[in-house]
Amino acid sequence: MQIRTTVIIPNYNGLHFMEDCLASLKEQSVRDFKILVVDNGSTDGSGGLCDKLAERDGRIRVIHQENQGLGGARNTGIQAAVGDWLLLVDSDDWIEPQTLEKALEAGLREEA
Repeated sequence: MQIRTTVIIPNYNGLHFMEDCLASLKEQSVRDFKILVVDNGSTDGSGGLCDKLAERDGRIRVIHQENQGLGGARNTGIQAAVGDWLLLVDSDDWIEPQTLEKALEAGLREEA
């Protein structure tokens, strides 16, 4: 069974963090997932950086919108997500290489 997951990253002026955040996602032990960055009206150039990073990795998609707050950005991501599972990560976070794998295992084991 192939599991499809979308990782949603709301971004507002995350220029100094976004590259590290996305790098940690690209290092996941699970490979079958999409990354959805919701650029939430950033003014620091981070939206453009996300576009450039998306050109290098087909799993990354960027949605640009006017600032709707963190909840609005997450809701946009949830509406555009694909697959059966969601993982919410903030732009100033980075995750360990087995985070997605362990989250999926727990979700399946607990029948979430």
